[in-house]
Amino acid sequence: MDAESTFVIPRERGGQVILEKMTAKEMIGELAEDFFLNQNDIEYIISKIPKALSSWQNLLGSLILFTRCQSSKVPPVSYKLFCQKLKAKGYIVNLKTISRAAIRLKKRGIYPIYCPVSTISLFETYLPFIKRELELDDEVIEETKKILQAAREKDIDIGKNPVSLIFSALYISAILCGKHRTQPEVARVGGISEVTIRKNYKELAEKLGLPRVV
Repeated sequence: MDAESTFVIPRERGGQVILEKMTAKEMIGELAEDFFLNQNDIEYIISKIPKALSSWQNLLGSLILFTRCQSSKVPPVSYKLFCQKLKAKGYIVNLKTISRAAIRLKKRGIYPIYCPVSTISLFETYLPFIKRELELDDEVIEETKKILQAAREKDIDIGKNPVSLIFSALYISAILCGKHRTQPEVARVGGISEVTIRKNYKELAEKLGLPRVV
């Protein structure tokens, strides 16, 4: 696929569904700010799609795989959060559409396999996104790092989804620092469920001897 490949994309505008013609470069460029992409990232995402798989759905599949591959420097994105961001831009997509596109590309070996990193390293990657979406200051960030470090030292993070652990620790930290954010707010930004937040923060509070928060 090249940057000038053109697609007709169904989008919602003012409560109506329209068909909008966009090039691959325009489409990814429109999403660049949401996913912290630079010009090189945009060109790379487009170039990874073979001509035989040229479609706007596969272009989105390439974008989410890029956020989750080893070589990427942008925050990894969950499929749920990815779809939320696309819908906010008017794209008519669902989890099944995106996951199928990503699977097609993964089967071709187009991207390096995602290799999980430590929760602290991953948290550092998420920082620009977290600060922008939740408007949290350095005090909360430092408190979150302390909780994640303590969780690692006690092996609490073993077998846990690192993204879930990060946002659960963030939820506790915000309350402990007097900068309360609600469970729905934190869950939305993390692309996880409120149930996951509650389950993880209760375990963290219990095993680390932290105050139980609500």
